[in-house]
Amino acid sequence: MSPSEQKAQILERAVLRLATQFEIQNHINNDLCTALGNEKKRRRRGVRLNLLGQESSSEPQFFSPTKVLAAKEYQDSKEAREQEELRQKALEKEENARRRAELAQQRQDNALQRVMLKQAAREEKEAQKAKKAAEMKEKRIDQVLKKQAKELAANERKKEAAKRKLDAAAAAATRTALVARKQASQNASVRRRSVVIRPKKVVFRHNRSTPVGQSAENQEDRTDQAVNVAGAEVAQKQTRSGRSVNPNKPSTNNIPIIVIGVIVAAIPSYYFINSNKTPAFRQSKIREALNKGDPSNEYREPRDNDVKTLEDKKRKQGN
Repeated sequence: MSPSEQKAQILERAVLRLATQFEIQNHINNDLCTALGNEKKRRRRGVRLNLLGQESSSEPQFFSPTKVLAAKEYQDSKEAREQEELRQKALEKEENARRRAELAQQRQDNALQRVMLKQAAREEKEAQKAKKAAEMKEKRIDQVLKKQAKELAANERKKEAAKRKLDAAAAAATRTALVARKQASQNASVRRRSVVIRPKKVVFRHNRSTPVGQSAENQEDRTDQAVNVAGAEVAQKQTRSGRSVNPNKPSTNNIPIIVIGVIVAAIPSYYFINSNKTPAFRQSKIREALNKGDPSNEYREPRDNDVKTLEDKKRKQGN
């Protein structure tokens, strides 16, 4: 066995011996403490009654049965007072505990009430915010609808103004045409009165080589026909003042009639082009879209999400 192992065994035995002695001493000390306490209780003196006040140890003391009974009653009352004090202290302790519990419950109720008030205020704020947003949305929709109504009214007024202008132009053209027609009829009557028909001079020449079998009556018939043809030709027109008029020259009296024709032909085209902007046309298109179930029809009623689309369309039309 090596020296190190011997030293280890010695140390191990020493540790075991010391541990055993420590446990034994602990048990001895505990038992001695218990015995000392019991002896103190056994040797404890009784409580003095102090019936005679200041006692004198040099003189003998005598206790009668009355004094002993009075001392017992005094001691009982003293113990009763002590018990009452203890009971009062216990009651006060319970009352204090109850008050503390009530205060804690009240604090908890107040905290819960504050949370509920905050929640109610938050909900009311959110409701006010949602109501304000709905009012703003409704206001924007009303503004868009009013703007559309104003634009429709302006378009209607423009159409009415254009129609009145066209009617006025047509009436003016009609009056001009009537005046021109009247003037033309007057000029025609004047020209008819100023026309002089002058038959051309016809020179009859007898043909020396008369065909065989042709009589003189036949020659007279041909002469009459030539005279009639010559008389049918009209001489050059002249006015009352003697100024000659060229009948082949084009007249300017037909210009108002041509203008009236162009205006009358343009009126149906204008109304046909602008007919798709009238409310009746839009309503018919809306009914057709509703019957077909087409949500992408451009003539349908405007919705909330069409505000930007309508503004974009109007901006494009304005550009």
